[in-house]
Amino acid sequence: KYFGPDAPYIGPDSEPPAADQINHANISDAALKATIREYKVPGNDVWVHSMAVDDSRDIAWFSEYDYQSNKIGRFNIATQKFEEYPIPSAKSVPHTPIVGKDGRLWMTLNGSNVAAKLASVDPATGILKEYKWPEKQAGTHTVAVAPDGNLWMSSMQSREEFLGFDVETEKFKAYKHPLPDRYPEASAGAYGLLPGKPSGVTYDVAVDSKGNAWFNETNLGTIARLDPKTGITTEFKSPETPNMTGIMVDKQDNVWFSNYMGNKLGKLDPKTKSFTMYQPPTAKARPYGLVLDKKTGYIWYGDFSGNNITRFDPSTGQFVEYPLPTRNAYPRFVGLDSKGRIWFAE
Repeated sequence: KYFGPDAPYIGPDSEPPAADQINHANISDAALKATIREYKVPGNDVWVHSMAVDDSRDIAWFSEYDYQSNKIGRFNIATQKFEEYPIPSAKSVPHTPIVGKDGRLWMTLNGSNVAAKLASVDPATGILKEYKWPEKQAGTHTVAVAPDGNLWMSSMQSREEFLGFDVETEKFKAYKHPLPDRYPEASAGAYGLLPGKPSGVTYDVAVDSKGNAWFNETNLGTIARLDPKTGITTEFKSPETPNMTGIMVDKQDNVWFSNYMGNKLGKLDPKTKSFTMYQPPTAKARPYGLVLDKKTGYIWYGDFSGNNITRFDPSTGQFVEYPLPTRNAYPRFVGLDSKGRIWFAE
């Protein structure tokens, strides 16, 4: 079908691809002014997965996602020194870090058969602590900090629950949410990627100024808002969005998301319930984790397939793509330091 004599795209008699199908997007003048520096993480074959930056200390935190490493990594930007913190639970699959209200580093643990769901590191003492929830086999995927300092977590294994964590009591909580009887038409689940009963697994989470938690139900192509006071969930189905990766809330409480398979950056205005899509210069870009520069209003993200770090200006609708020097770097969740520099894992 694909390689045989009658294959329509790469058979011996097929038409050559058009230029716009294979050309890279032009590099802008703004991108040509940028400097990209790469730092080798200690160890052999470390799978450096996702990043967050403590911009008050200019410390970049990252996950060492592979079984062999199983560590939380720390990079001092000023001294360019690495430190690593081994996680006691084996194969915990550290995924995405975030800095809490009190300066502690929190790391989700995505391992499906591990009791520990979170880990923290005190930057002053270097003490790592695990937080276990033996009743739940589902690991945690990403994490967001609420205005009260408590945490919300996404999970790619918990099919119909949103997860929270109280930092004072150190207790986890699950909020059950309703699922549709069938996958929406424009969704990854409907395309046959996840057959069977619809799954409400969540890929990323963000929190707005009112303390509402926003989750993207990736296989449904849906955004869900949870009001923690009432436990009520409200869902918003994005058009032409098979699935999502990153999600972020801006200063106006607009919800931005990565339309991953749709190759676009999306915005939901919760007040009007309207969606807007923005097409990056790279046609098949796959936006991943999003971060907001609160000083400029720019939105930055890792372009997983386009191999770019991308900046978007919501006031003008303009993108700037910064191509990475290393091929197939697959940037995921990114961080921003006090000088406006973007940090990402390759």
